[in-house]
Amino acid sequence: MAQRIKRFFTLDEAAKELPWVQEQLEQARQELYEQYDAVVLAKRLYALRYAERFEGQDEAEKALSLKVEAFEEAVEAWAKRFAKRGLILKDVTKGLVDFPYKTADGDVLLLCWKRGEEAILYFHEVNEGFRGRKPISLLPE
Repeated sequence: MAQRIKRFFTLDEAAKELPWVQEQLEQARQELYEQYDAVVLAKRLYALRYAERFEGQDEAEKALSLKVEAFEEAVEAWAKRFAKRGLILKDVTKGLVDFPYKTADGDVLLLCWKRGEEAILYFHEVNEGFRGRKPISLLPE
């Protein structure tokens, strides 16, 4: 796992975090969509303006690069905000968040929540990811 686990959650603790997670994800989506739209617009304008000529191309390319860099930094900042609370932000667009969980045997699993789900209903192994989700009823204690 790329991210070092700083905190483990019980099911109840993870459930109590959901309102914060939902609020933050909505804010992140709004901010990032605005920045993403700016990147797409800048790319289109760049392509239209500089498809056949090179005058001013370096400045436009630098401006586009700065927009892309700002977008990437914003995504990283949101991931860090979640990490400070011990959460793993997997995908802002899908609203996918993992909550580290440790079994009584010391095994590490990830409680998995996706925007639109009413509660934390799934978990998966650390190396399995979203496709390996299993119902929470199978969660070892």
